[in-house]
Order: sequence, then structure tokens, then C-alpha cells
Amino acid sequence: MNTLVRLLCAAAVTLLLSACIIDAPPPAARPDPAQSRSIPPPAPRIAGAPAAPVADLGMVYRLGAGDLVRVDVLGEPELSLQALVDPAGFINYPFLGGVRATGLTVAELENRIRTGLRSGYLVNPDVRVALAQFRPVYISGQVRQSGAYPYSQGLTVDKAITLAGGMTAFASSNRIFIQRQGTGQLERTRAQLDTPVFPGDTIVVEERLF
Repeated sequence: MNTLVRLLCAAAVTLLLSACIIDAPPPAARPDPAQSRSIPPPAPRIAGAPAAPVADLGMVYRLGAGDLVRVDVLGEPELSLQALVDPAGFINYPFLGGVRATGLTVAELENRIRTGLRSGYLVNPDVRVALAQFRPVYISGQVRQSGAYPYSQGLTVDKAITLAGGMTAFASSNRIFIQRQGTGQLERTRAQLDTPVFPGDTIVVEERLF
């Protein structure tokens, strides 16, 4: 009798365990790390959009005839001065004489003067060069007052013509050209009234065709 009771109890326990296993909820699926991260799609590229803004003068400014530079040498007041780049492209500097400046940046001119002063004059000169004044722009053709005019940041063809007293009655607003010294040659391009003007440019306003 005891044996029968034990068998019945064991059977009951087995049925209860089976029911618990069947009714238990399935284990939660482990999330896929690759799916849990939200990766935004790449931003669309707009055709024709500029890659980056450009500087006002387009590139690193290079000196030319008519530019005024300021040279300072720490502790050497007789070597600190302002110098004008002459038509041949040189500045006149104490001890060194003519120092070529045309085509150089102010940093390159600074290095050239520093190297010259080290050659028998100063041991370790602290030289600083800065642009004191841009070279002028030139306006010719059908304007009231042809000549050279000071350059200022943001100058356009229209503003430059205003400096020259405006256009004459024979001028053509569709026949305006800018002459600019390029790499080894003079470049001539057609311009509009809102075209930016750079230091040293020559603006030519031609006569209209009747």
C-alpha cells in the first residue's frame, strides 16, 4: 500500500512539473546589436553647391608694386619702418638694400628679411612684417576721372566707377573689362557692375557701340 501511494505521489509531481514547463513563457529573444543602433542615412549632396566659402581676396595675398608694408624688428628701432614696393618689385631696406617683394606673401617677405639680417648683422632677429596698405586700383576708359584709387575690402566695379566720378555718356555698362596680373601674364576678363575688384586691378570701361 505504501508503495502504491509513493508511485501515485511521484506521478502527480511529474504532471505538475510538466504543466509548469508548458505554461512558462518562452525566453525573450536577445536583441541584435546591429539592429538596436539607429544609423542615420548619409545627407544628400546638393548638385552645384559650393564646397566651402572662399576668402575675400580669393587666395593668400601676394605683394605687388604699390603695396605698403610695415617691417618691425624687436629691439632694433632703426630697422623698423614702412616701405613701398616699387615698380620693379623691390623694397629698400637698411643694410640689405633692395629686397624683392613682388609675388611674396608677407610671411615669405618676413622670412627673407630675417635671413638677410642673420647673415652678418644680427644673431637671432625677431622680424615682423604686416601689410600696411593695399596697392591701388586703376580705372580708365569712359569714366569722368581716370586714374589710381585706393583699394578697400569689398570693392566692386560699380563702387570703383563711382570713385572715378561715374561713367560718361558714351560708356557701355556691357563692355567693362578687368585686367589683372596672373601667373606670368596679364589676364583680361569681362566684368559686371557687381564683380569684385582686387588690389592692382585695372578696370577698363569701353565706349558703347552705336
